[in-house]
Amino acid sequence: MQFLSRSEQAYPSDEKNVAKKQTIVLRHLYLLLGYNQVERIFQVSPSKLRMSPVFNAFISNLPQLYDQNNLMGMLMLPTSLLLLQYCPCPPHHIIPDFQTHPNYSLWYLEPVARRSWLMSLLVLLYKYHYNEETFAPNVVALIKIVMNTLDAQHHVCRRIPPTVVMGGPPSRSRDVSQPSLGTDERDLGDSSDTPPASPKQSDLRSNLKTSLESCWGEEHSMLPFSRLKKPA
Repeated sequence: MQFLSRSEQAYPSDEKNVAKKQTIVLRHLYLLLGYNQVERIFQVSPSKLRMSPVFNAFISNLPQLYDQNNLMGMLMLPTSLLLLQYCPCPPHHIIPDFQTHPNYSLWYLEPVARRSWLMSLLVLLYKYHYNEETFAPNVVALIKIVMNTLDAQHHVCRRIPPTVVMGGPPSRSRDVSQPSLGTDERDLGDSSDTPPASPKQSDLRSNLKTSLESCWGEEHSMLPFSRLKKPA
């Protein structure tokens, strides 16, 4: 399917040999999906088709094929439309009736396959001319399946209560909030003072002063430490 979705690699050809090979490949693909192209019927049940890895690979890449390669999409459109109608059928559904009476929904499809199914239909409605007599009944049946799916959703909207205008939060002054923070004006004033020196710092300063006196003399030792300069 990835190869078929590339327009520069896969496209209908007028050459007999190439067209014959394309027909054989597509017929083999349809047989893997359980569809007999000669008799135009599905030879597998819908439930068995949904469990097939070939079907899941086909349906997951079908939106990309419809979107990126319109020529191959038109060539595969008759069979792919039948597949989109047949894959959501319930297990007890009669096979000949799926084309004329689509009274079922997308319930039996897995969520991933259901999403690919819907995306395929959206691309089909947006990019393809489906008003031809050969395609129009199938497209109408697909739209009917979507409507059945929407009708099966038991959804009831809740009434929204009238809007209630709430006032803003009460303003709190700084004085009221101070006790809650555990601070006081005196604490705030003391916080700017320099903390007392630790014993280690006191010993370090005394040792430094003694060493300065021995090296520079008593006169230089009286100067602050910040004003001392290295001798020339």
